[in-house]
Amino acid sequence: MGLSDLKKKRDKTPIEPLTVDEFIDDAELYALGQPRLVSPERRLLQPSLPNHPSDSQATKPVYKKATYSMTLDSIDELTDIATRDGMKKSQLLRLFTHYFYHLPPEERDLIYDRLQRLLAQQMK
Repeated sequence: MGLSDLKKKRDKTPIEPLTVDEFIDDAELYALGQPRLVSPERRLLQPSLPNHPSDSQATKPVYKKATYSMTLDSIDELTDIATRDGMKKSQLLRLFTHYFYHLPPEERDLIYDRLQRLLAQQMK
């Protein structure tokens, strides 16, 4: 038996590459001790290659990056909530938006009335 017989044989099945978003999401899971996607065999998807959604991607919601203006106080408050509750700021904004969207118009109007002074200051 030669040394070449001791070499680890690699499986020749092709491995689907990762998108950048998959990599980032899995890196966050890795930090929590729960990686699901990243392994030495997987590579990042090249930007010039078309993205082929897998079965696991088909069920994921589609996100689009957005930029909004916020006061420094609002940013600090959002950061505090995110830190205290262990959530991402973007996740909190999606949660808040979803919650507010599903409120009856009367409840939304009541909130607007209560916060009218604050809203007026932020609109300036």
